Amino acid sequence: MKGDFGGFGVDKMHKTYQAISWLAYHFKWGKLDSKVVAGFRYLKLELENEPIAVDVAVRGPLIGFGVEF
Repeated sequence: MKGDFGGFGVDKMHKTYQAISWLAYHFKWGKLDSKVVAGFRYLKLELENEPIAVDVAVRGPLIGFGVEF
C-alpha cells in the first residue's frame, strides 16, 4: 500500500492526495525480469484558479505490466 499528500498552494493546487493498494506477480520472461500488477487507486484533486474551482475524485481498479532490462 502506498499513499501521499501534496499541494500546499504550490502552482494553484490547493491539495491532492492518493492511496494505492496492489498485488504484483514477478516472473522471468526470457532473460527479462517482469511483473504483472493488479490493484485499486483513489486520487483526489482540489484546484483553485479563479474563476474556476475543480474538486475531482477518481477511483477504480488498475492493472499493469512491467519489464526490467
